[in-house]
Amino acid sequence: MKLYKLGEREIVRRCIELIRKYLQYEYNDVHYLKIHDRILAINIEGYTFSRWKLEFTTWYDCGWRAVAGCISDLIAKICRPISISISISLNSNEDFENLEELIRGILDFCTKHNIEISKIDTNEGIENSITIAGIGMAKREIPLKCYRDGIIMTKPIFGYTGLVFHLNYRGVLNKYIDNEVVRRGLSFIKKPMIDFNIVNILEQYVDRIIASSDVSDGLGATLWNIAEYSRCCIRIDTLPTTSDIISFCQENNIDILEVVFNGGEEYVPVFIVDKNDRELIDILQDLGFIIIGSVSMINNVQVFYRDVQLKYRGWQYFIGYT
Repeated sequence: MKLYKLGEREIVRRCIELIRKYLQYEYNDVHYLKIHDRILAINIEGYTFSRWKLEFTTWYDCGWRAVAGCISDLIAKICRPISISISISLNSNEDFENLEELIRGILDFCTKHNIEISKIDTNEGIENSITIAGIGMAKREIPLKCYRDGIIMTKPIFGYTGLVFHLNYRGVLNKYIDNEVVRRGLSFIKKPMIDFNIVNILEQYVDRIIASSDVSDGLGATLWNIAEYSRCCIRIDTLPTTSDIISFCQENNIDILEVVFNGGEEYVPVFIVDKNDRELIDILQDLGFIIIGSVSMINNVQVFYRDVQLKYRGWQYFIGYT
């Protein structure tokens, strides 16, 4: 069967089933490796430029974005990033100056956050692509799977990247390019800023986090991943966005749920915590997180915003592009 007939979600499911026939495998944002009394967290992210590099992003942006996407998963699991390895495939007709800018973006992110580069590998290929593998130190394994009821907390910055993607796909981005809301969304996409400080603050509370995940393919996709893997029902009561996003959508007749839940590349953690853990909730709120909904372990896989069932979208590949 052709991959485009399956779609990315089904391909992932089938790959997991295949792996589990031979090896133990826990589906999560990162993989944990215990070595004596230490826990290493490992993540890997790959990007093909034909699907991922946008007309308004530079090669420098792509270098920064690729590392940010890999490291963000580690931060969402309250891990301290240590090192990355890089594999780059480029068409032989590509300009060296583009490769130089790509590496410059990688270096600037790593030097800013004191992350070592362990290895860089280059290959020739028809398709330009970049893969980043990251390693971090963890205090505890935080699952993606919920095992009890909880509340959902994240930062209310969703909608900016979704709005840019929405306008770009409609071919009208340039019409709004000077709008402050759109410019902020562009800055989030071109140079995402990962909040490393949450590791310093939350490291001592990792035993009290029920589950967590990074948002890279869209908030809706992340919530559906948690719901499907946990066999739970998720209800969102509060839109994690801002008044300027709401106003822009109202003024331009844009579906607010679409840009908030089906954006992507926000690189913000989602935490599931106990509703009675007032201390942890207060700490997360001090860090800019808000309560947006709840998880109910009722063996009913659903994701709702109030009374509206959210559709799964996000960045999916293998869906019949030509």
